[in-house]
Parts: sequence; C-alpha cells; structure tokens
Amino acid sequence: YRVVFVLGGPGAGKGTQCELLIQNYPCVHLSAGQLLRDEAQKKDGSSEHAALIEECLVAGKIVPVEISLSLLQKAMREAEGNDSLVFLIDGFPRNFDNLEGWTRCMTRTTYNEMNDAATDAAAVWGVLSYDCPLSVLEKRVMERSKDSGRSDDNLESLRRRFKTFQDDTVPVIDTLK
Repeated sequence: YRVVFVLGGPGAGKGTQCELLIQNYPCVHLSAGQLLRDEAQKKDGSSEHAALIEECLVAGKIVPVEISLSLLQKAMREAEGNDSLVFLIDGFPRNFDNLEGWTRCMTRTTYNEMNDAATDAAAVWGVLSYDCPLSVLEKRVMERSKDSGRSDDNLESLRRRFKTFQDDTVPVIDTLK
C-alpha cells in the first residue's frame, strides 16, 4: 500500500481536498472519521464497538487505535486490486498512540519476490496538513451542521475536537514534517 496522511482540524477541508484529488489521480479516499461514524450507526448489534465510538465522537475524544486501525485495514483490503492506488487517509493518525499503532501494525516488512526486495506493507508517501484558525473552522462546521446530521457537528463538540486536535494531532504533524 502507498499512503498519504491528510491531517487538519475539524472543518479544515480534508475531505473536500481529498475528493478533488481523487477526481484527477488514482487515489482512494478513506476518511477515518466517516469509517467511525458509519460503524457507530450499526446499532443492530453487528458492531461490538458502536456505542464506544459514538461516545468518543460526541465527547470529541479519540477512538482507541485498535478500532480505528481495524476499520482502516478492512477498507484498504476492500479497495485492493489496483497497484497504482494511493490511499489518502483523512483524519489519521490523530495522536502518537495512533501513529505508533500504525507503525506497529501497518509497516511490517514483507518480502516482494517480483523484485527480490523487502518492502513496507504500507509505505507512507507523505502528509498533507491543512492549517486553519478556530474562527474559520467554527464557521465551516456550523454551516456544515445544517445538512450533515453528524452528532459531533455542534459548537460545544467542535471546541473539544479543536482542543484535542491542538493537543494531540499538531505534535504528530510536527513529528511527521
């Protein structure tokens, strides 16, 4: 796999930019947040983590890395089959625990018989980071909340999410630069 992490605060335009990129390049957009929201909606018992994910989303907290990685791995496997694909992973890693989990689970070395070389299972090609002030993020998320139906698109949750982004994700972005 080839991966580009797409990071930024809530409402920074990560998903919008990814959608524009996939129109012109052989990429697959995987939104960690959307995968989590979809999983949280499975209230029929088909997801053992739905309630925990929903609780984290509403509180603006980061979902445990094992859950996020499991959903990302599943989505990547479902998109397999095209060697030219680059995965744009939007909203992950959100903290050092996420980054360490990714490194532990996704970058194990595999042997490639085609060119007699060891390659990473998921090579991180780069990071796209979108920086926006809180006032811009608030305006965008409040506008989006009119149509999104997202439980975390409200001012109180947004401010918690922005603080989590500042405290946990910005240091990861700085490390990945």
